[in-house]
Amino acid sequence: MSDVKSAVPGSREEQIKAMAYRLWLEEGCPEGRAEAHWFQAIELVGATAAAAPAVKPKSRPKTVIAKAASRSRKAGSS
Repeated sequence: MSDVKSAVPGSREEQIKAMAYRLWLEEGCPEGRAEAHWFQAIELVGATAAAAPAVKPKSRPKTVIAKAASRSRKAGSS
């Protein structure tokens, strides 16, 4: 269970904890199944993440220096 890192809310570990807990409840709160629920939750959270559409990063705006260089080139060519 230590292969998951942070405990930031909404993090992968938090998602796995919530899923494992849900699986435990759905099975009627059986004892001795924590590890099985944890690994099943890892698979389910991973499958959910893999199915989610990738977010395209926004293009970076030109820096002030790049804009200034561009302007000076334009001014020199006229």
